[in-house]
Amino acid sequence: MQFGDWFWVGVAISALLLFVGHWFPWPTELHKLAAYVYGVVSIVLGYSIWQLKAGGQDGVANVAGLVIIVVISGWAVFTAYGIDWLVKMIRKAWKAERLMPNDGAKQ
Repeated sequence: MQFGDWFWVGVAISALLLFVGHWFPWPTELHKLAAYVYGVVSIVLGYSIWQLKAGGQDGVANVAGLVIIVVISGWAVFTAYGIDWLVKMIRKAWKAERLMPNDGAKQ
């Protein structure tokens, strides 16, 4: 299987972005979601360069399909983090409620 020069350009760009991002002096440590987005975008960018430069019309369709998959998958991860946060808040509320004397009523 021959990939061609644009494949290796895409590989190099993705790898370089991930390599630099690992040691980039971010102002604060990246949240898990931000690090996830950075990594996925770096990989998708390399793939997209390869497909758009070497894949012709099929390349455009491949990139469009990948972007749709990535966006929907990212939404699923974001939603899962939201659900985790909501469950955490509910558990905190239950714990606080159990610690209150007289069901929280003022005396």
